Amino acid sequence: MTKKEKINYVVGDICTAPRFGEKSTFKFLSIDRENDKLVGLWKGDKEPKEMSISIIEPGMLGMCRKENIGLICRKKNAEAILYSDEKYYFTIGFLTKNCKIVVRVTPKTENKFVNDYVGIKDDYPYNMDGYEVDTCVNTWGNVIRIVFDTKNINSFSSFSFPNEPVDGSGEHELLINNLDWGMELLSIGFDIGRNHNIDEIRNNIPEQHIKNFEEGLIYE
Repeated sequence: MTKKEKINYVVGDICTAPRFGEKSTFKFLSIDRENDKLVGLWKGDKEPKEMSISIIEPGMLGMCRKENIGLICRKKNAEAILYSDEKYYFTIGFLTKNCKIVVRVTPKTENKFVNDYVGIKDDYPYNMDGYEVDTCVNTWGNVIRIVFDTKNINSFSSFSFPNEPVDGSGEHELLINNLDWGMELLSIGFDIGRNHNIDEIRNNIPEQHIKNFEEGLIYE
């Protein structure tokens, strides 16, 4: 039996949740999982609201997106965890030394990616290890994969990803398919392949999170 997914709520954190058929934000004020109750404040409301955890949780699990202080991310057959920005920048530090970025484009969409890449790097990606042109007829658009090894990772409790990592082709390998996040990483100093500019990435980390970045950088 697959373990039921649930969110580890943290008092004071804010997450995305569905309301009246639309996305809204909800701040946790108190949590009582034993009695299936939580109290929080919806964006725009003046009074807190008591809600049933079992009712609101399924909708939250389906809406994995970063808000101003946290990130809800689903993990396969495990819990969904409310991550902090500290964990996010720890993850950036880890990936700086431990990931390969793979870009797959199609003949029809290659020019769009190349133009965006040149705008960021002032160079062309054609000869880079990790740049691939996919001629498969079933491929409809550009893809960026962030690939990393998990051999030395005992727990993901210190990490934060924008979406669920999936199994890669190698042993102990996971990857994240995320075009938008991949472009964001390229814009702060990562590059196609494994040769990332540590100094440039560090310079793009908020000062209050340099410590988290450095901890991820030396994680082994």
